[in-house]
Amino acid sequence: MLGRIFNKSSNRPVMDMTRTYWDWFFDAASLVGLILMVSILIYYWPRLPETIPTHFNFSGEADGWGSKSTLLILPISGLALYAILTVVGFFPHTYNYPWKITEKNARDQYRLAQLLMGWLKIELTWMFLYLVWQTVKVSLGHVDGLGMVFAPVFLAVVFGTIGIYFYLSFRVR
Repeated sequence: MLGRIFNKSSNRPVMDMTRTYWDWFFDAASLVGLILMVSILIYYWPRLPETIPTHFNFSGEADGWGSKSTLLILPISGLALYAILTVVGFFPHTYNYPWKITEKNARDQYRLAQLLMGWLKIELTWMFLYLVWQTVKVSLGHVDGLGMVFAPVFLAVVFGTIGIYFYLSFRVR
């Protein structure tokens, strides 16, 4: 069929996966998160003390302190994750899959994997945004920490997304 060739190393079909509305939505929502993250840092940077929280324990309490320049790690990491997840989204035939990929299920499996990458891109970007925002608030003395629910909610969201992917991927195997 036109547009399909096999990847010789894995015998998986390589398909031209047209970008959908969802792909554009994932990119836009993630970019908004990155822009907000940088905007918060630009706005609050002059007000931040030289020493800020750099680590929070599982309960959300600050337990490590360092230079405010360490806060730049979050937007840089967010941008790197955005770029990596965006680029790998164009090559779903190279992913590891829990099921055998065939001509019959390839398009559905690839699309689900692309959706997984898109959702993870949004979740991680907005998690970094929340961390920047809360770190700024803790640094300025407005709050005590991230809150006790941050870690469990973040883990539930990410692992819930992965669980939904596995369920849907199993159904179209």
